[in-house]
Amino acid sequence: IDVRRDGVSVTEVSDGDVIEIHAYIRNEGRGGADAVDIKCRVEGVLVGAVMIEHIESGGLGSAVCDAQVSSGGSTIEILVIADGTGSIAETSESNNDRVVVLEVSDIDDDEGGIADSIDRGPALLMISVGLVLISLTALYFGPSRVSKPFDRKK
Repeated sequence: IDVRRDGVSVTEVSDGDVIEIHAYIRNEGRGGADAVDIKCRVEGVLVGAVMIEHIESGGLGSAVCDAQVSSGGSTIEILVIADGTGSIAETSESNNDRVVVLEVSDIDDDEGGIADSIDRGPALLMISVGLVLISLTALYFGPSRVSKPFDRKK
């Protein structure tokens, strides 16, 4: 199991982060496995179910589930179950699930960027006024209307 945030593997997440749970499933059997169902759970809540069409013998399949971290505690538990229905004949059913525990940190509101510190109301007003002035200036200094000279035929 590999947990990623913004495409980077992480071991610690913040409350409210959207994470990707990448599960890699290896077929250790002698024959191919068809219709392998993968279920992802975060804190016991089902957040994704993926079906892998076929995994060859010795082959590796992958599944991705997305989830948003919302934890009141300091850790979250991510559980990935392969073949949870038991539909694939196996010699050992004990290797079908894995658990990963991640640390959850609090969100730091003090470290906002420059975009978070700007009051959007006056900024949008100034941008709108600027665009109107630029448009009027371009209209005033733009080329005049093309006029066709009037020729009276006698």
